[in-house]
Amino acid sequence: RNLEALGLVENVTFVKSDADAFLHACEQQFDLIYIDTSHDYDTTRNTIQAALPRLKKTGILAGDDFSNQETWGVEKAVREACPT
Repeated sequence: RNLEALGLVENVTFVKSDADAFLHACEQQFDLIYIDTSHDYDTTRNTIQAALPRLKKTGILAGDDFSNQETWGVEKAVREACPT
């Protein structure tokens, strides 16, 4: 709905799939990859590693739940993959 309000829907393709399977199977390059996956370190790290080659040179990798609380490892995986 937010993208519709901005008039951006015609330029967006939403893919709901297993992230690793999709990212490893496709050859397409993306302007934006939004990761919303399991919050454990290994899954997050693996998804980021699969996503980075699929991004265009000026692409954006985004996600949510940037935390290491309890059993989460999102922050650690992001900081390792993107140290700067």
